[in-house]
Amino acid sequence: MRFSTISLSFLSLINLSSAAATPVELAPPCGTTLYPTILQQIYEDRPFKVFANNRNFYVSQEFDASGNVYNRTYQIVGFEKIPPGSYACQLNVKFSAGYNIAASGTPTLNVKTLFNGDSNKIKSPNHWTWNKFYRGTSSPFGQGIFGTTTLTPGISSAINRCPTGGGNLAFMFEIADRVLTDANVQFKQTDKGGLYLTYNC
Repeated sequence: MRFSTISLSFLSLINLSSAAATPVELAPPCGTTLYPTILQQIYEDRPFKVFANNRNFYVSQEFDASGNVYNRTYQIVGFEKIPPGSYACQLNVKFSAGYNIAASGTPTLNVKTLFNGDSNKIKSPNHWTWNKFYRGTSSPFGQGIFGTTTLTPGISSAINRCPTGGGNLAFMFEIADRVLTDANVQFKQTDKGGLYLTYNC
């Protein structure tokens, strides 16, 4: 596994806007760091099963002989108890040179907001399943795609901004629609690598 750094910049933590992605070279140092309290997957092939909150990050998809996508796995990442009035927040993914990341290629990932503007629904335990989020035309993602990113060594980017706030914040990661091949990305969240949130930067 290898490491990279991905930063999602915010002016707030809730009521997220849908501005276009804006890459930057490096993220500034920040005052406070939070680690995710929710790392949970939903599986298309087991649409009614609630999977445990765990320490793994895993997204995947497969294509059949007719070119149809199936067996998709999406990753939910949540942060709880973000203080009111927090500002200039960033969602980071950081990997050191020796970290173990399993991936098929370097697929682009879509990042979406989860329960946009409804912080109280971001909690664990929960009843999140594939069927809960995808059974109808409604979506829990609010403004839709928040940004896109690719997990590759040495990357640091700011993807979006939003107003000042606090509470709970969650994102959904998935293989981007434009990736038309089998693909997956997986790593273990530890105190030495993975996802974390910084604020008051």
